[in-house]
Amino acid sequence: MKYDSFFQGLDISYLLDEHLLNFFSSKEILTGTLDDLINLHLINLAKNNSGLDINRLLDVLEKIKRDCEFKPDCKLTRFEQRYFCLLLRGYSGREFAFIHDENRIPTKEELIEYKDKLEARIKNLRKEASKGLNKYLKSLLGLDESVYLPRTVKLIQMLKEQGYGINSDRRNEATSALFIKSEITAIEIIEILKQAKPDLRLEVREFVTKK
Repeated sequence: MKYDSFFQGLDISYLLDEHLLNFFSSKEILTGTLDDLINLHLINLAKNNSGLDINRLLDVLEKIKRDCEFKPDCKLTRFEQRYFCLLLRGYSGREFAFIHDENRIPTKEELIEYKDKLEARIKNLRKEASKGLNKYLKSLLGLDESVYLPRTVKLIQMLKEQGYGINSDRRNEATSALFIKSEITAIEIIEILKQAKPDLRLEVREFVTKK
């Protein structure tokens, strides 16, 4: 699906605007294809927005698909992976359709200009998802196939209740401050504390006071 003069080749400049600089330093990105980059980015956006372990969910959905389709070697399609990630990212229907087809985030002007085309397109994408991905999600959540899939916020909540939230233990840990006024060095403090509690994560700062 092309949008006249607005589409000039594969443009991911708008898509890569949500704090993805860390991806560019990884070997996987530097040696991968552009399609790999986009897929990884969409997974990252979905994870950041939902707080869900997207990679684990994709693996589980793929296993469900194999059971549902009785095909032990089948995988989630590119469409199914991207639809799932865009769904959990929480884009509007028109944004969803544009990003899926053009691999970039639309401008406000494009959303207005192509409103009718995009609304027709998202209906087709939802119909396509209902043939497979939605069925696998309902199976994961224990929902009857005849019911509608919950909206994004509720869907995320249900998936977290199923245990697919990202481990946030580190964020909830208490931080302790230890002040020692002595001739002992920071390195010596680390060695003593490690012997007492090997799993302890340490941040030791050494201050030199004026005499």
